[in-house]
Amino acid sequence: MEIPEDYIYLDHNATTPMRPETIAEIQKALHVHGNPSSSHLLGQKSKELLKGYRKMVGDAFNVEPEFVVFTSGGTETNNTVIRLSVDRFLELGNNMKPVVFTSKMEHPSILNCLENLATNDIIEVKYFPINENGIVEYQNISNELLPRTALVTIMFANNETGVIQPVNDIFDHFKRKAIENGVTFQPIFHTDASQIIGRVPLPTPFAFDLMTVTGHKFGGPCSGALIATNNETIKALKRHPLFFGGGQEFGIRSGTENLPMIAGLAAAIKAAVENVADFDFVQELRNYFEKELEEKFNAKSFFETSPRLPNTASIVFPDLKITASELLEKCNTVFAASTGAACHANTVMASPCLVACGRTTEEAIRTVRFSLGQENTKSQIDKVVTTLNEQFSSLKT
Repeated sequence: MEIPEDYIYLDHNATTPMRPETIAEIQKALHVHGNPSSSHLLGQKSKELLKGYRKMVGDAFNVEPEFVVFTSGGTETNNTVIRLSVDRFLELGNNMKPVVFTSKMEHPSILNCLENLATNDIIEVKYFPINENGIVEYQNISNELLPRTALVTIMFANNETGVIQPVNDIFDHFKRKAIENGVTFQPIFHTDASQIIGRVPLPTPFAFDLMTVTGHKFGGPCSGALIATNNETIKALKRHPLFFGGGQEFGIRSGTENLPMIAGLAAAIKAAVENVADFDFVQELRNYFEKELEEKFNAKSFFETSPRLPNTASIVFPDLKITASELLEKCNTVFAASTGAACHANTVMASPCLVACGRTTEEAIRTVRFSLGQENTKSQIDKVVTTLNEQFSSLKT
C-alpha cells in the first residue's frame, strides 16, 4: 500500500512516530548482542547498558533505578498491577473478597482483566461515576468497602477524551478515609500515565504506588515500564510476579531483557520529559483547529472546559447524516484520525468511554478524536479543514 508523502497524521493518541533520539539509541543497542545475565564481556557490556537505561528512566521520574521494571508494554504492565494487588490482598489470609475501584473509561487491559476476575468470583469491581466533563467523581466512597479495597486504578489522562484526572486527589482521598475509619491496610494506588508523558508535567510528589508507561505513546518503541514509587510496593511485586523464570527485572518480570527496545524507551522518556514545553505550540494548533471546525461545520468540542491533554480534540459533528467512521473513510487518502465508535460484526457501537461521560449514542457515533503531534503544522490543519469542507456538503442533513 502506498502512503502519500504529504499524508497528515492526527492519531497520536493511538501511536506516535519514533523520535530521532529513540531510533539512534535502538541502533546503538542493536550492536551489543550479549545476554545481560551472562558473565562474559559481551554480557557484561549489555548489563552495563541496561543499568544505564534504568537509571535514565529513574532520573526522568525522580525515582530510584531499582523502582523501574521494564515490560513488553502497557497491557502486560496493567495486568501485572491487577494481579499483584489481588494476590497481595489475598495473602492476608482473611475471607473477604477484594474490591477494585476504577472507572469505565479505562484501557481494555484494565477493564477486561478486572471483568475476568469478577466473572470468576475472585474480586468485586466498583466503578466511579463520571460527570459530563469527563472527570471521575470519587468523593462518595462507602466506608464499609475500605477494608476490602485491594486496588484503586485510574488512568491519568484518557486517550479518547484527553481529560486529565486528579489522580493525586483521588488517592489522597482514599488514604484520608482509611485513616478516619481506622483501616490499617492500604490498597495499591495505580495510574496508567501513558498518554500524559511528555505532554503535561507530572504533578509531584506522586500519591500513587505504581505507574504504567507505554513507549509508543510518546515517540518510543512498543515497549513499556512499570514505575514504583516506594520500596514496599517493590517488595510486594517480588512476592507476586506475573510469571516466573530466570529472575530478571529483580525477579518481578522474568525473561531475557529486550535491550534495543529498552534503549529506545529510555531515550524516548528522557526526551519527552525534557521537552514538555514543545506541546505549547501543539495546544495552540489544537485550539485553532477546534475553532475552525466549530465555525465551518457546526461542530462541538467535547470536554473543552475540562483539564485535558494539549493535543487532543473530541469533536462531534451533529449535522452528519452518516457516522464519523464513514466520514473518515471518505477522507482517508488525506489524513488519519480516530472515531468515538468501533465496528463489531458490521454494527457500529458507540464508544463506552463517551457514553460513560453522558454522551448519547447518536453523539458518540458522530464523534472524531483528533490527536495532534509535534510534527503537525498549521498548513496541515488547513488542508484537513479544506478536505472536510469538500466532503461536508454531501454529508449534512
